[in-house]
Amino acid sequence: MDYDCPEGKEYLLQDVPTIFQQVDTPPKIGNFAAITEHNLLNSARRSLNASFIWLIWSKQKYTSDIETLNLNFDTEMTWVYPETDLDRFTLYDLYKINYSWPIYGTKAGYWSPRRGLHITLTQYKYTRRNDMKGIVFTAALLVNNMPLRNLQEELVKPENRMKDAMATYHYRLFQMLELSYNFSVIIKPTSLYGYVVENGKLEGLSLMMKNREVDFSVSGLFINQARYMCMDYINARTWKYRSLVLFRHPPVTGAYGAVLLTPFEMNVWISCAGMWVLVILTIRFVSWIETSISDFSATSHDEETVRSWSDSLMIIVGTISEQGTTMDSKWISWRTALLAACILSVMVNTSYSASLVSSLLSTPTKTIRTIRDLIESSLQFAAEDISYSVGLFALNPDPLVHELYEKKMAPPNTPYYKRDVAILKMRKEYFAFHTEPMKVYPQIRETYTEEEKCELTEVVIFPPEYCYVALPWASPYKEAIAIAMRKVIQSGIINYQDQLWLATKPPCMMKEQFMSVDMEKISPAFLIVGIGIILAIILLIGEIAMKRRNKSDVSNLA
Repeated sequence: MDYDCPEGKEYLLQDVPTIFQQVDTPPKIGNFAAITEHNLLNSARRSLNASFIWLIWSKQKYTSDIETLNLNFDTEMTWVYPETDLDRFTLYDLYKINYSWPIYGTKAGYWSPRRGLHITLTQYKYTRRNDMKGIVFTAALLVNNMPLRNLQEELVKPENRMKDAMATYHYRLFQMLELSYNFSVIIKPTSLYGYVVENGKLEGLSLMMKNREVDFSVSGLFINQARYMCMDYINARTWKYRSLVLFRHPPVTGAYGAVLLTPFEMNVWISCAGMWVLVILTIRFVSWIETSISDFSATSHDEETVRSWSDSLMIIVGTISEQGTTMDSKWISWRTALLAACILSVMVNTSYSASLVSSLLSTPTKTIRTIRDLIESSLQFAAEDISYSVGLFALNPDPLVHELYEKKMAPPNTPYYKRDVAILKMRKEYFAFHTEPMKVYPQIRETYTEEEKCELTEVVIFPPEYCYVALPWASPYKEAIAIAMRKVIQSGIINYQDQLWLATKPPCMMKEQFMSVDMEKISPAFLIVGIGIILAIILLIGEIAMKRRNKSDVSNLA
């Protein structure tokens, strides 16, 4: 463009109201093309940015009359003027750090008819513009659990790192960006990220971005469609948001006496019962054959037995309990059946005893592993009292999460708790708390007992998600900040910060300790003995009554 031409100069410097006066009709959709044709590429519309490459021709070097140009930090503008004494044209690269600051010009090279084009700027644009001369920007930062007085001093104190991990993490990261471009920020704190609800109302950080109240967002944000209408993002991730449900797993009760049945699966119990029935039938059949076709004499001093069903049952009971039997037979078939029953009994009892002891002494199983398990459990449930918890639960469209909210969090329940209150509640009650684990693990490590740490259980509701640095739309600093952030990531500083900020789950130190068996687990065995004694007494009373009745009948007949 020829700057010395009046039309060209006006085109570059003209104001928007002047352009509107030149248009016959108001700026409506019908004549938008006409307006764009006249005023899109001018300073007043702040279009002197990286979207276009500008080549300005003039007979003189750029002068103070262009100081009013709204050049962006990312502007691609080359000013060309002739140097007649040197027989060449000199090129200058022009940009501004801020609209109110002076124009900075860097000699880019020259062109001559004899030598052609010679470019001296070999560095990338943002490498040679890495000095922002100490400019002070305004930046938004979401702050929780920290004093706002002397906030920037509080953010760098090590003792405040876990009070608000995301704020301290991102501020430390932003300090590296300040060093990269020699700028500083004034923090504008807020306690709300800002979510777009049904009525479209914005608040907190999202409202600041949309209204361009700040130049950057120090805090990282999730990318979603609603927010993308209010702000722009750089394509370099920062914080890895990982949230979990933490709770002390309640003891697994199950059905009464289930512990005595757990060593074997149901098909094993059915197979064992079938084999014992088969052994009883075999012994009873052999005994019947023996007493039917041969002369049988009792081996005891009692009355001659007839080898009844009860006799066969007592043989099996003695075999299962490994107590043996007083009955005997000279037939090899009978003794073979009894030997097979004894071998089966030894094998079953060995496997059962080993499995039972192992299940009683092993670490209790944890049955709450999914969202559905949480919904159906007796645990109380709440989330951390922080702004983004509302979007995660109350506004979540996932039907399973919605069911969890309605059953466990909606009134009359208390849906949100402060972190310190929830940690204490987890210790005293069976209470599930949704939070970022790295915020609570240090405190749990210091306050919980070893047994309570071993009971600590994690359930994932939401998959991990990365946060990104946000800027107002059409920010001239987007690409510069993105480049600096990618350098931070590639140099390993992000991974180093993750190791400093992200705490791990407190280890359980009781895995090798002996586990005692409580009365609840073996009480069914005592119950069986008690029932057997009561049943024996009842049968004894019945037998005595029948005996007396028989004697009475005999006396009457006599």
